[in-house]
Amino acid sequence: MIRGLLCVGIIFYANFVFAQETLPTITVTASTGESMSVPVFLIDGGVVPVRLNTDFASISDDPESTFSKTQICKAIKDNAPSGCNVNNFSPAPGIPSPTQGTWAPNGCGPGGWKNDLISALLAGLNPLSYSGDLNHPISNSPTSFEGACNNHDACYTSSNSKQTCDNNFWDGLTAVCTGNSTCNSFRDQYSLAVNVAGQGSYDADQEQLQCAQYGSNYAENQCTN
Repeated sequence: MIRGLLCVGIIFYANFVFAQETLPTITVTASTGESMSVPVFLIDGGVVPVRLNTDFASISDDPESTFSKTQICKAIKDNAPSGCNVNNFSPAPGIPSPTQGTWAPNGCGPGGWKNDLISALLAGLNPLSYSGDLNHPISNSPTSFEGACNNHDACYTSSNSKQTCDNNFWDGLTAVCTGNSTCNSFRDQYSLAVNVAGQGSYDADQEQLQCAQYGSNYAENQCTN
């Protein structure tokens, strides 16, 4: 038998729901007792030949149920999103990168929809005085939007829809403002900015999340190159 060919028994992972931290998986246990995590999509897509066993009994002698680690790693890499480097991926919330560390938000700092917001505020669309700091936009006020912006960044890089994230952002800013009319005016502009100009940021963050999921699974299976 080809070296590295694994005779496997298959146990379904308990949770098949697409999770933020990892792709849905099954646990593959070789006849040697070694285990590795394999993405469900490989099975569903027919990339790896596996006969499902409903009673979880051993199927180590069934040639249709064998595959190599090389096959698994190649399939994960081949199915990664276009442009995704599974060996050097950007982290996502809850998914650290072995080369780039852990994910961190940048508050209401510039980038994406926030650039449009800065332009709008500087253009005087807000009748109030803008402090020049997106995290603390109200002049002479300690009111901070940073926490709400951080939560919004994390939400965009999750399995939530854009609309859900934008709605949560509105709620978070409303909670910060506590009914203050000046604060609410800024809240309205921040909310308008994410709704009108946030799609590009959401799409980019979703790509980052998907790549991190594939990269994490690639690392968990101890794949290299």
